[in-house]
Amino acid sequence: MDSNSKAGSIVKIKKELGLPVRFITFGEKPEDIEKFNAKDFVQRLFE
Repeated sequence: MDSNSKAGSIVKIKKELGLPVRFITFGEKPEDIEKFNAKDFVQRLFE
């Protein structure tokens, strides 16, 4: 997730396709990947 609109696309994909979101990254390195937690995701949007 970065300062552009990429973060919003995950919400749209989930809503329109009903696909599960299992992992997310808040960086660019492989070690930045973590299990998706909706509550944490929304909280980080507002930090």
